[in-house]
Amino acid sequence: MSNSLARFSRSLLVACSMASPALAEDSLLGGETIPDQTIRYLTFPSRDGDRPIVVAGRLQMPAERRGPIPAVIVMHGTPGVSLRGVYYGNALNRAGVAIFEIDQWGARGLSGGPDGRPKSVGETMADVYGAVDRLAAMPEIDPRRIGILGFSWGGVVAMLAATSDYDRRFAAPQRPRLAAAMAFYPVCWAYNRVPGYAFADLLPIPVRIVTGDKDDYDDGAEPCRRLVDSLSQDERARVDLVVYPGAAHAFDGFSPPSAHPDPFGHRGKGGAVTIAVDPAARLAAREEVVRFFSATLAP
Repeated sequence: MSNSLARFSRSLLVACSMASPALAEDSLLGGETIPDQTIRYLTFPSRDGDRPIVVAGRLQMPAERRGPIPAVIVMHGTPGVSLRGVYYGNALNRAGVAIFEIDQWGARGLSGGPDGRPKSVGETMADVYGAVDRLAAMPEIDPRRIGILGFSWGGVVAMLAATSDYDRRFAAPQRPRLAAAMAFYPVCWAYNRVPGYAFADLLPIPVRIVTGDKDDYDDGAEPCRRLVDSLSQDERARVDLVVYPGAAHAFDGFSPPSAHPDPFGHRGKGGAVTIAVDPAARLAAREEVVRFFSATLAP
């Protein structure tokens, strides 16, 4: 096993150990039957600045499939690979969609957390396009129907991947483009204010932003609403916002409640960011994910 795959496997093991057996049984599976799946661990070339790196990922596909199927690239948040990939992946597999969850931190020898992540999201954007290339080369995947789903840091990745700026930087002339983007709690206050985080000149693809009105990065959902309202009329027609009342940052996770200091918290003022699970919002969000990608990645 390569170093990248070994790190990914360790990350997934840690993520699974963070949830108690009762929590995993009641909330992750919910009494549902796990769909028949084919799971493969893959690597692909990317880069960290000018440094070439090898990124590992977990491809989870429905075992029964007819012809090439759509796929969703899953991008994790600051803590690293988590149970979200399995939670959303099982539901998407049931709907006939593959997922490819990649480990951005392991590829860079990072441990995750506010002190164990890259300095900027831009340093990890090349991973998206390496993942698109890897999936597009597979006969099981339809290269015209590849989406991206990101959480927190990964949500920022998904937002930027929906812009023409990053597409021009990384997309080769013959490279398949992303077909849809969905970003969970993606720190809306920072766009078009912090250099390198422009959310403008968007690709002609549907984008859905999901957040809670108790998110401590944005001190509520208002920055996300203002961001959507600031878009041109044409772009607003492709971007929508879903807000879950009472939901905090990472409301769809599986870890116990906690608070972590983050310099990006509270609209850039810094401070403690509360992480709290909301099972009802998490279930609704999973249904939203399936609806969104079933519609946007339809044949």
